[in-house]
Amino acid sequence: MKYSTSFLALISSLLKESAVALSLKQSLQNQEASKVYDYDFHGGVFLSTSEVNKDFCDPDSVSLSGYFGLDGSAYDQAETKHYFYWFFEKRSTSTSSSDGPIPLLIWLNGGPGCSSMLGLLTENGPCLVNEAGDGTMVNPYSWNEVAHVLFLDQPATVGYSYGRANDSTDEMMAEDAYFFIQSFLQSEEGQKYQNSPLYLTGESYAGHYIPAISHRILAGNNNYEKNNLLHVPLAGMAIGNPWTDPVEQNKWYAEYAKENNLFTAEEIKTMEDGIPGCVENIQECEEDNNIFSGFKCILGVGTCNMVNLGPPQVHNISLYDITKPCIGDMCVDLSNVDTFLNLESSKRALNVPIERSWTMCSDQVHLKFLSEQGQSASPYISEALDNNVHVLIYAGDNDYICNYLGVKAMASDLNWDHTADFTAAEDQAWGEGGIAKSSNHGLTFLKVFDAGHMVPTDQPAVSLDMITQFLKRESFVTVQHREIWPNIQQYQSNPNKVEGSQFDGANDKHYFYWFFEKRSTSLQSSSSNDNTNGPIPFIIWLNGGPGCSSMLGLLTENGPCSVNSDGDRTSPSPYSWNEVAHILYLDQPAKTGYSYGEVNDHNEDMIAEDAFYFIQAFLQSEEGQKYQVSPLYLTGESYAGHYIPAIAHRILEGNEGENYLLTIPLAGIAIGNPWIDPETQYQWYAAMASENSHGLRIFTNEEVQHIKDSTPQCIDRINECNTGNGVDTQLKCQIADAFCGDLNLGPLDARNLSPYDITKQCIGDGCIDTSNLSTFLNLDSTKEALHIPTNIVWKECSRISNKFRADDARTVAPYLTELLHKGIPVLLYAGDLDYICNYMGTKAVALKLEWNHKNDFNAAEDHEWGNQSGLVRSSNGLTFMQVYDAGHMVPSDKPDVSLAMITQFVKGEAF
Repeated sequence: MKYSTSFLALISSLLKESAVALSLKQSLQNQEASKVYDYDFHGGVFLSTSEVNKDFCDPDSVSLSGYFGLDGSAYDQAETKHYFYWFFEKRSTSTSSSDGPIPLLIWLNGGPGCSSMLGLLTENGPCLVNEAGDGTMVNPYSWNEVAHVLFLDQPATVGYSYGRANDSTDEMMAEDAYFFIQSFLQSEEGQKYQNSPLYLTGESYAGHYIPAISHRILAGNNNYEKNNLLHVPLAGMAIGNPWTDPVEQNKWYAEYAKENNLFTAEEIKTMEDGIPGCVENIQECEEDNNIFSGFKCILGVGTCNMVNLGPPQVHNISLYDITKPCIGDMCVDLSNVDTFLNLESSKRALNVPIERSWTMCSDQVHLKFLSEQGQSASPYISEALDNNVHVLIYAGDNDYICNYLGVKAMASDLNWDHTADFTAAEDQAWGEGGIAKSSNHGLTFLKVFDAGHMVPTDQPAVSLDMITQFLKRESFVTVQHREIWPNIQQYQSNPNKVEGSQFDGANDKHYFYWFFEKRSTSLQSSSSNDNTNGPIPFIIWLNGGPGCSSMLGLLTENGPCSVNSDGDRTSPSPYSWNEVAHILYLDQPAKTGYSYGEVNDHNEDMIAEDAFYFIQAFLQSEEGQKYQVSPLYLTGESYAGHYIPAIAHRILEGNEGENYLLTIPLAGIAIGNPWIDPETQYQWYAAMASENSHGLRIFTNEEVQHIKDSTPQCIDRINECNTGNGVDTQLKCQIADAFCGDLNLGPLDARNLSPYDITKQCIGDGCIDTSNLSTFLNLDSTKEALHIPTNIVWKECSRISNKFRADDARTVAPYLTELLHKGIPVLLYAGDLDYICNYMGTKAVALKLEWNHKNDFNAAEDHEWGNQSGLVRSSNGLTFMQVYDAGHMVPSDKPDVSLAMITQFVKGEAF
C-alpha cells in the first residue's frame, strides 16, 4: 500500500523514537520452540526460526516464523533492528506441479512502512482473517498453491518488526533484505530452498523496494564466494500497482481521472495545469545529489501530492479503488487484521514477544522515505531485465494512487536492451482477466480488470492464474514471434488460457505450434521453389494418434530440418514442404507433445472448435496478418483423417455464419494413410494381409479366414456405434473399437510386425524408435530456443488416445462429402506398405463417398504417376494416390515423392 500522511502527522512522528526492549535474541534462545542461528557476515546477524502450528493458518503447509536481527549495515549505524517474517511451504495438496525446484516467493507490501502481513492475511496468503478478527480461514487462492512464499515485515518498526527506524533509502532497505535472504537460505530449515528460483513480489511502494533488492542480489552474486555467501538464484520480480518512476507516473493522474469521469472539468484542468510544475520539481530531485536534494525531493513529492491526490480526497474517493468511498484514515478498513495480530494467542502462535504491538503502517518509516519517494527505481528494473531476470508489472484498473496508465507508461519508458521490442508490442487480451503487453525478452505489463490497488484481494483467482503463468514462464499474449535460424521464421505460442468451448468445459489448455515461412532459398536443384502467381500457400500439418505430436511430422517427415541419431542437433531437410509453402505444425489436443493443460477433448468436434479459433488467432496476430490471403491447406496423416475433415467443416461453418471473424480461405485438404470411415476400412484388413500389391502374405490362411469370418460382426458393432448418440452409444463405440482392433491387429502383434510398415519389425512401444527426438526436444537448449516452459516434458504420444476410443469407431466421411460438394479439393494418399490405415481401405473410402461427382470418380481409371512413384485416380477435385514402397509415414519413406505430390496439389495441377 502506498499511502500519504498529513504533514503535521509526519512532523509529529519525527519526534518518536522506537526503544529497543529486552534482547530478543536472548529471549528466543531460552524458548525450546525456537532455533537461533548466528552469522558473522554483515557485522554479525542472527536468524530465529520456529515452526507454526498448522491449525493456526494453513493445515496443508509447513509454516515457519521468526526474526532476523542485525546491528546496522554498510549504510546504517542504527542500533539493533529485528525484522519479522512468516514463511509457508508450497501446499502439500496443491495440484500444481513442475519438474524443477519449486519457486520461492518473497512478498513485500509497500507504504513505505506498511506490514506484509496485510498481503498475507488479506490478499494472497494461505489464510484470511475473519470479520471478527478472532480467527482465520483458508484461502484457496493463496500463492503457496504454486510456490513457497515468505512474507517479510521491513524496515524496522513495520508490523511486528521493531528496533531503531534508521532506514531512509532503498539501498539501506535492500542491504538488510539481502542479508536476511542469505541468513534464511543458510539456516538449517532454509538450506533446502537454496536451489529454488527466487521471485521478489509485492505491490505499491515495493515498486521501489523490489528493484533495489534485485540490484543488491545481482551485485552480491558477482562476488559471493569471496565473501563466503551464497549465490542467490534470482529468477524474476512481479510487482502490482507499483510506485517506481515519479516523473513518469505523476503525468498520468489527470488522464486517468478524465478517462473515468472522476472530477469536474475545472478540477481536471487544475490538475493538468499543476502537473508540469510537479514534474519539474521531481526532476530536480532526481538530478541533484547534494545536501539540498533531499529538500527538493520532499518539495517535489509534496507538490505532486497536492496536485494529484487532493481531488479524490475532496470527493471522498478511495485512492485504492475509485469505485469505493474512502473509509477511515487509510481508506481501507482492516481493523479485523489489527485485532487478530494483537491477540496474545496470535503472538504466542507466531513466537512474537507479547509486548510487541502490531501496526499496519508506520508513519515514522513513511516520513523517513519521503525524500526517496521522489526518486526513480526504474534503472534497477532495466538492470534486472538486461540480466535475464523476468519482470511482471501488473495493475488493477480501479486503482488511483498507482494507476495503470502511469504504471504502463513507466514500463514503456524503461531503458533496456529490448525497449524497442516492448514498445512495439501490441496490447492483447489475457483471457477475460485483463490486457497484456509483453516482450519476447522477459517484460510483461498486465492491466487487471475490475481490481484496485490490492489485486489479489479483488481478483484472487485471476491473481493466482497470473502468478502461476509467470512462474512457469508462459506467454501472457496469444502470439509471440522469434527468428531462430537464418531465412526461417518461427512462431511459438503458449496462448492465453483456453477456457473451453461450446463442447468443452476444460479451463486450462495451451497449444504449442511451430511455424516456418516458405524458404527464400531452395535446397532443391529443380524448380519446386519457383515463385507462383498469387499468394504463397499456407499449410497446417497435424499428426494423428490420437495424441501424437506434430513435431514427429516436422522432425522426421516433411519439416525444414531433421534430428540426428544422437538427438543433439538438426540438419536441413532438402525435401521440406516449406520448399513450396509456409507451413505450421500444431500440437493438439492438450497434453500432446509440448501442449499442456486440462485434457477434456474426446471427439473431433471438440478438436475442431479449438483449432478453428487457433487459426483465427494466428491470422489476426501482427505476425500472421500477412498470411490472411494465403490459400490454406489442412494436411496430416493417420488419425488426422478425423481431425482434418472436422476442422475443415468448422472453417466452412465459420465462414458462413460468424461475421465478426475472418473468412478463412480454405483451399484444400491432403491426408496421408488416413483413418476416416471405420465401417469401410475395417473390411480391408484381410485383403491387405493376403492380397497386397507387394505379394506379401503376412498371416496364415487360417488367420486371414478368421478375420474375414469375424468382420461382419465387427461391422455390425461399428454400425451400432454410428447410429446413436447417447451414453450407451459411447459404450457401444468403445466396445466396437476394441473388438475390431483386436481382430485385425492381434495377428500382427503376435509376429511383432510393425503396423506402419509390413516389411519391418516393431521396435519399442510405438513400433518406431524416436528416442533421438525425445532426447532433442527435451534438451534445455531446445526448450530455450523454442521458448518452452522448462517444466514441460515432450512426449511422442500421450495417453489421451484412451479418451478417443469411442470417437475412433465413428465416421467423418460426411465432412469429406461436404468439402467436395463445395469444390474444396481433397487428396487422400497412402503408402502401400502400411497396414493400420492401409491403401486398400483408404481407396475404398474414396470410392464410397456420396457426392455429386461420385460416378465420375469411380469411373476414372488408375494411372501411373511421377515416374513410377505411385498409382493415381483423380476426378473433379478428389484424388486418391497409392504411393509405392512407403509405409504409414509417406514423407519419411519417400521424401522426394511426397514433396512432388504436395507441390502438384497446392499448385492445382491435375494428377
